[in-house]
Amino acid sequence: MISPLAFLLSTALLALTTVSQASETPGTPEPAAIEDYGDFYEYAGPLTGEPGDLIRAQEVTPLAPNSRAWRVLYQSTSATGKPVVVSGLVASPGAGSERKRDIVSWAHGTKGVNDACAPSRGFRISHNFFDIAPEILAEDWIAVATDYEGLGTPGVHPYLIAASEAYGQMDIVRAARQIAGLSSSNRYVGWGRSQGGHATLALGEAADRYAPELKLLGIISAAPVGDMPTIFVGSAVRGASFNWLAAAGLRAAWGLDLADYYVQEAVTELNALLADNTGCYAEFSRAIEERGGVGMRVDLLLGLFDEVPHLYNLLRRSNVGDDPIPFPVLVSQGTADKIVPKYLTDRLVALMCEQGTQVEYMENQGESHNDSTFLHMDKFRAWTRQRFEGSPGTGCQTTIDNAAD
Repeated sequence: MISPLAFLLSTALLALTTVSQASETPGTPEPAAIEDYGDFYEYAGPLTGEPGDLIRAQEVTPLAPNSRAWRVLYQSTSATGKPVVVSGLVASPGAGSERKRDIVSWAHGTKGVNDACAPSRGFRISHNFFDIAPEILAEDWIAVATDYEGLGTPGVHPYLIAASEAYGQMDIVRAARQIAGLSSSNRYVGWGRSQGGHATLALGEAADRYAPELKLLGIISAAPVGDMPTIFVGSAVRGASFNWLAAAGLRAAWGLDLADYYVQEAVTELNALLADNTGCYAEFSRAIEERGGVGMRVDLLLGLFDEVPHLYNLLRRSNVGDDPIPFPVLVSQGTADKIVPKYLTDRLVALMCEQGTQVEYMENQGESHNDSTFLHMDKFRAWTRQRFEGSPGTGCQTTIDNAAD
């Protein structure tokens, strides 16, 4: 018969063991605040997997009620075909579903080229994924948003480089489908505005070649950047930050020597902004305004289309619209847009229609740049719903929308 003392000692030991085991059992961590990312973006491992391989995911504060969200790190491909690490955000309705959920891949507009400008680090400007994800989740779809190569992760973001943008959008769809407990189909639609409008069109041109196992059903492109040489020259003349961001992107992607095209003072200031790695769109704009222009050599600026073939050809490489897109496309454009003028989008739509792309062109009367998405979420959702329901495209047509009236 066990003695009272032995019984007490054994009971205490059992309790201690139970507590010890419980404390060692990993629990489910609370979602991190979007700005609390620690060393999440630091990855020194080899990139020997496949494009779209999920490297890591961290649950973050939900972007809408009754939903879940993750910050992700995944493998993608640079414009030159090299493996790179890219980050982004994934959001999903919280409740389970009897079917596999379809996906909307959002491509954001201009943020900058430095790490601090990454949406997955909490950077917010204009109508962005933090506003748009709830619209997508309300339809019981999964929402994903790439930061693009170089935003959040090592290196300068290759701004407006079509191939890099397209690969990042497809690979985050692949990565999201690997998150434990996330039941998703292989069907998706691309949404984007401004830089993102350019990115979604690049996605449409590359989808069948780069990610044939995924099923892209359509593209929404709002206020898209189309004619890269014209946008580059126009932003230089206006002293807009897009010019410096594009120049930094060309150097990041193709090694363009900026000293051949800009005065030394401008190159020094641009290099300082990149070295600081915190300046975004507003900081670039302020620096250009303070120095009185982008500092591009006037003789080269005037002769870009005829006498500077190397720079011109690099810009042309990221043009969109030249290749047919085998999926329905919705283009949304404000008539009062001062960032991407409507006449450029008119030309882009005409070019796409000539190539055989089915484009529904929505001209938004009196609307500005951000309005092209902000005022048309109901239309975007209905159009996307039609694609997931199997409705075919309707050919090239123009509709007039008066949402701003």
